[in-house]
Amino acid sequence: MRRNPGIYVAVFIMVLLLSPQIDATLVSSGTTDTGMASEDIKSIEETDQSDTQHLALIFKDERSAPFEWITAINGSRLPVSSDKWKISISALSSKDDVSIVWDYGDFVSASVTDEGLGNLRREGRKVRLLDEVFMIGRGGHYFDYRKEKPSIDEQWMLNVEGENPALYIMTFKGPIVQSWLNDVSNMGGEIFTRISRYSYLVLLPKEVAPHMLTLPYIGWLEPYHYLFRVAPSLESILLNPSAAPDSLDVMIIGLVSPRIASSAFGMLADEVDRIGNLKTSSSSIRLRGHIRASDLPKLIRRADVEWVEPWYATPSVGQILTRFTLHSRSPPRDTRSASSTSTSASA
Repeated sequence: MRRNPGIYVAVFIMVLLLSPQIDATLVSSGTTDTGMASEDIKSIEETDQSDTQHLALIFKDERSAPFEWITAINGSRLPVSSDKWKISISALSSKDDVSIVWDYGDFVSASVTDEGLGNLRREGRKVRLLDEVFMIGRGGHYFDYRKEKPSIDEQWMLNVEGENPALYIMTFKGPIVQSWLNDVSNMGGEIFTRISRYSYLVLLPKEVAPHMLTLPYIGWLEPYHYLFRVAPSLESILLNPSAAPDSLDVMIIGLVSPRIASSAFGMLADEVDRIGNLKTSSSSIRLRGHIRASDLPKLIRRADVEWVEPWYATPSVGQILTRFTLHSRSPPRDTRSASSTSTSASA
């Protein structure tokens, strides 16, 4: 029995005609072919949109240069100052997804969302991400303070409520400007070591610390935990004292400040068998010491200890030359084998 091909054509045309009605029915009922309500899908899409904050340096480009060119009477081209860049910065400040932190002149630092970052790049602006400013810590412990807390056991965390003043790692939102450090000092902070390109170790009174975060260019304050103060190679001694050696040769960096009661070169040196003083300054001391391994936890809990690391004796120039001479000498000749060879040859 032969089938009429016209039947297939008619069925195909009916499907095409009815498909818009089927789609309209799905939409009007608030469902899709996934079986989920359209409101649910919209909610999921809104949830998936990342609102991560980034720090970016936004550079001027040709359209927003701080000068423009004019033609002089003699026909030469001369640059003159222009307010185009300032107008451009004002336009940036008005954006909901861009928050200007600091104007450096040639560029600005700004907090931007994912959406704002995309918009800036679509506008053709030169943007450099500085998300490394959100990484904070020292030694073997770093974390992104936007997303997580330090993975440190509570016994090795500094309780700032128990110390006044207390040590903090202070991070800044962008390349550090001297006026920022002046503001921190004027508000009662004492600045010590530069921990990274964007952070300093600072001593803050309890009543001052909360106000520091009101400054627009300060990103985060993290207590200077005890595990931040020790080199990773010594951390195993703290975490597994049963496997530790009896004693250690260490290099200690201590802090000198009239605000820290225990801060004094002599008091710190009394706790170790001092081998030698490396360096002293108005705000810090460095010394080599021989300590019992069991005293390491007590040492890093001192308010005036910034850093402890293993110390390995550096060989003197004479020792280095002696080793070089010994290794570079030619091995002694075996004269017996040489004479036996010549005798056999003559025979």
